[in-house]
Amino acid sequence: MKIDRNVYALIVAALVLPTYTVLSQQQRAPWPPPAAHEIYEQQEQEKAGDEAPSIPNRFLARSRGYEQALELQKATGADIFLYVKHNSPPGARGLCNWWENRGMRAGNVQRWLRHYIKVELPLPSDAATREIAERFHLWEGPTIVVLHPNGRHNSIRVFERPDGGRMQLRSPDEIVELIQGASSPQYQELRR
Repeated sequence: MKIDRNVYALIVAALVLPTYTVLSQQQRAPWPPPAAHEIYEQQEQEKAGDEAPSIPNRFLARSRGYEQALELQKATGADIFLYVKHNSPPGARGLCNWWENRGMRAGNVQRWLRHYIKVELPLPSDAATREIAERFHLWEGPTIVVLHPNGRHNSIRVFERPDGGRMQLRSPDEIVELIQGASSPQYQELRR
């Protein structure tokens, strides 16, 4: 089969032109391509440029999270809900697990905590996290502290020992009352 030169040139052009177009677009794209975290940070900065900072739904962790929370607190005026989680000894770890599964996961406690900047400091941990945690009174089980924007802080005991017996977790309504009572005046006006 004989192919005309013009038809042959058109076939070659049809095959080469898409490759050339792709190559020229790749040359215009930045190389190396930005990493996923760089793209995320750029998107977050673009969002933050026009909006006031908002309170994250998740817990910030360790000393770095605590520092971020302090910056957010300056920008928003919100209280910080600080949770020191003891992973040892086993008794303290058990109380922390009990608090997390039965206390913090209660619906009204979760709804109430959305108004706070939440920070978790697990122990044992790195030196910076330990240093932050030791600033507050630590006892067996979870240590809960509400930090006000003015620097004041109040501790909360979510467990009680009625009549010197076994530890008991307070009810979710009592926990919300305790958190609200330990919070700054702006939280006293919020409805549960």
